[in-house]
Amino acid sequence: LLPSLGALWAVATGAKFVAAYGQQGALQTRTLHEAEVPLLGKETKKLQSRRLLRDQLLFSCGVMNVGLTTWLQGHSPVKAYPLWHSLKVVVLTSYRWYEYRKQ
Repeated sequence: LLPSLGALWAVATGAKFVAAYGQQGALQTRTLHEAEVPLLGKETKKLQSRRLLRDQLLFSCGVMNVGLTTWLQGHSPVKAYPLWHSLKVVVLTSYRWYEYRKQ
């Protein structure tokens, strides 16, 4: 429960150190990719805002995932927990497949 509360506190206050840990490798990859593809000013700002929104959305989903998984493990470990993990496998694998095919 304490890690979930800490993560929710970090999201609510906008703590940048938590986001920095989660994006260590992704930031380096983006920097290399941006160096390869030069863009104009407006396009760069639009792309950066889309990336920021996507990062915020995925971070929030990750925090909610941790909190909900922890709660389900304590509330009903026999009934709901296996169903929850089965649902997560389908959703996350489908999302990863979509992202892979998009590239």
